[in-house]
Amino acid sequence: MRLIVTGLLISVLLVSCGSRTFVSPVPAASLNFTPVKSESVTIAGKIIGRYFSVEFSTFNGIIPVTSGFFIAAYEDQQIPYYQPIDPVALDKVPCNTTNCSQAVEASITEVPYIVGIGSSNSVKTISATLNFMPGISVGVPFNSSLTVNAVAINSIIVSYTMPDGYRPADSGAWVGIWEGDGVGAGQPLGRAEVDSDQSSGTQAINGLKMLVGTTYTIGFASGPNLKDIISSVTFKTSP
Repeated sequence: MRLIVTGLLISVLLVSCGSRTFVSPVPAASLNFTPVKSESVTIAGKIIGRYFSVEFSTFNGIIPVTSGFFIAAYEDQQIPYYQPIDPVALDKVPCNTTNCSQAVEASITEVPYIVGIGSSNSVKTISATLNFMPGISVGVPFNSSLTVNAVAINSIIVSYTMPDGYRPADSGAWVGIWEGDGVGAGQPLGRAEVDSDQSSGTQAINGLKMLVGTTYTIGFASGPNLKDIISSVTFKTSP
């Protein structure tokens, strides 16, 4: 009798469930995320007589005088990152705050100029520029940018934009991710070298363990050191 009752119960369950199959829940392949804020090195300036008057801000927490920041001016329309061309002016930045200004003296004539700001005393790290055309005293700024494209449970993909001629792989560029609302002084949760020769492109970081409801910050460094961080994006994940 007990076997008959058990068989009937199983039959009733099968009929009530139809042909549906029970499947265990699995983690989602991707996570939603909401950008919170973004930061980058910025530059502005103009020509006044024999000076390039330059105003700039560095990445939060990075002090120009201790990070080897400098301003270089070239008689060109593009930074000669990998060519042995001497600048018409090259000044180290003695500023000890993140917002600075400096008057850079040069023999300025009626030709195009480009002014860039970099770190670690290396032209390869220049991330923000000013373009000056003959007869126009106000420079046209270019500021680098970083964007989060996709967040998954173990990986993330970002897009970066740097000045024309910049080659990340040759400059020691890298991206790192930290938990929290800023770039930390400690080791990142994950890091990847930017293995590209293109001034604009995408880069992934793998081997992560991304959590839901957590704030993260991704930073882009234009050179091999932490003090070369020039842009970041902070975002929060959600289911």
